[in-house]
Amino acid sequence: MYEAHQLLFNRQTNLWDCVKRANMKAPRHGHAACSFMGKYIMVSGSRKDVDFSARKTEIYDTDTNMWTDLPMMLNGRHYHASCEFNNEFTYVFAGISNVSKRYIASIERLNVKQCLNNLNSLWTEVNVRNEFNAP
Repeated sequence: MYEAHQLLFNRQTNLWDCVKRANMKAPRHGHAACSFMGKYIMVSGSRKDVDFSARKTEIYDTDTNMWTDLPMMLNGRHYHASCEFNNEFTYVFAGISNVSKRYIASIERLNVKQCLNNLNSLWTEVNVRNEFNAP
């Protein structure tokens, strides 16, 4: 639940090698992962809610092989999706709430670029206007 591995192509054997990397800080199962700025991998959420791991986020630096904690999400979730936007933000979408065990439709956003520059940044909920119910 903590392990991270990287697939590296071995030109001598013409096969992929599975190389162990630094362990994640929080236990993960049912989490989301996305690339950030082509150098980092950000993971969020978990089905395992040990020490708030369902709300925890962390980022992996592929150059240094180190994980760094990011701010906790507003809602603990698992089986959700995430993506980077514009080399600045990460969004997490939907999933299953660890509190209610029901599907949730919320979207949260974090300015990861500010976090990497040691500037304060917190997750915020994105308000989505429902066009079907609009007047």
